[in-house]
Amino acid sequence: MRLQLYHAKVSTRTKLHYLRTIRQKLSANRERLSLFKSTVFSDWLNIKTHSHDNHLLHYLLQHQREVQNPDINTPFYFDIGQHSLEFGRQEMCLILGFRFGDVSFAHCHKRKSGFKTCSLKILRENLRERTQTIKTDHLVKILNDPFEFGSLTNDDAVRCCLLIILENVFMGKQERSLVDEHILFLVDNLYAWNAFPWGEYIWGEFHKRIYNAVLKVRHRHLSEIAERGDSYVSTYTLCGFAFALKVWILETYPNATNWWVKDDSVIPRALAWEDGPKFENNDYDLLFGSNYRVRLFPTGENLY
Repeated sequence: MRLQLYHAKVSTRTKLHYLRTIRQKLSANRERLSLFKSTVFSDWLNIKTHSHDNHLLHYLLQHQREVQNPDINTPFYFDIGQHSLEFGRQEMCLILGFRFGDVSFAHCHKRKSGFKTCSLKILRENLRERTQTIKTDHLVKILNDPFEFGSLTNDDAVRCCLLIILENVFMGKQERSLVDEHILFLVDNLYAWNAFPWGEYIWGEFHKRIYNAVLKVRHRHLSEIAERGDSYVSTYTLCGFAFALKVWILETYPNATNWWVKDDSVIPRALAWEDGPKFENNDYDLLFGSNYRVRLFPTGENLY
């Protein structure tokens, strides 16, 4: 049975443009920039594109194979034309460049976060926020206030940036989401932060939010289109690090170099790509009809 494709307007929670903003803020202070460059997230300030190409993500997700009762270890399977493709931890690791492994916050119990205490003081006394908790939009508010961000110690300025990147970029959460207490404890210790298996942590949220994302809304969308006509455009939002799927497409299909440019010397792979000619809706057959790689594997550059 031929798959019925349809257009939809897709929003993504991941805010890649924050990476550019943070780079600009940190570049104003050499010591802060140098300190940030010692962290596990440092390379991501060099990202070359801030676009998800959302319609490309929608096209891909429409082809996801339905899997009953998937768990965090279940890869994504996509059937596109005669191609069957797999996206799992291995692909995510090559795209992110972060560690995978057991996620544990055992060392964070029964502690009070110094960064949280400092941030709450700024929010209450200077930014007139009545709050007992830290949300990601609170951190963005501090980042965008020249005086308050400038008043932070260099370590706390870097902690603020790390949390924004984690929550708003890699986890793809809403800006009003609370920052988990364990994460606030963890960021106090930058050595522990760098040693943490962020790949596994990001993969967990990504899998939970994006697995079967279109399959869950497809029937409703097609019913709405049938009822309202072809001019009706359905909408939905992707949480989690959806950008990884775009990079995976570019890595999987060699014809992607017609629209994007890759520097093969750059790792992780998400940072190797930049935008070229605009990819249009009528380009799908040229991209997805080409040769493809069934799985991604490490090259010499990835063995680090």
